[in-house]
Amino acid sequence: MNTSKIEILRESKEYDQALLQVNKQLEVSPKNFPLTIEKTKILRGLRKTIAAEEILRDTLLRRNSDPSLWFLLSEIQKDNLNVAGYHQSRAEYFILLGQNERALNELQFALKLSQDNFQTFEIIMTKINGLREKLNKRIKFLKIFEIIEFFVWVIGIASFFQP
Repeated sequence: MNTSKIEILRESKEYDQALLQVNKQLEVSPKNFPLTIEKTKILRGLRKTIAAEEILRDTLLRRNSDPSLWFLLSEIQKDNLNVAGYHQSRAEYFILLGQNERALNELQFALKLSQDNFQTFEIIMTKINGLREKLNKRIKFLKIFEIIEFFVWVIGIASFFQP
């Protein structure tokens, strides 16, 4: 059986049957990425969001540069009413897409919700400071580029008027 049959069962909301099939396949191939993601989606459909989140977090330890995993995690956390986690995961998603301003906004939401948890607060602050530094470097680079562009334009104009 391949993952497409399992997907069909999941999309048909036959979650129990899909879970049986995916578990059988995972016995044969325990670290199979597509099967693991299918199991996460099935568990989400069964509203077993804590189990789904645990599996996804374990997968992210090995594959943390996949934006779709961070997006799925954020959706599961939203289902689980883990609002701070939702914003943190969404920030990771935006960082991987290169949308640092949006990531910074998500982290600022998460920071407000994490003020009672020192460890989480510090992790988020570190991430925010890193993003701000990255954005400031980008702004400085753009300003330097604008200055160079201006001088190239001035030199071009000056050379136009020289005989």
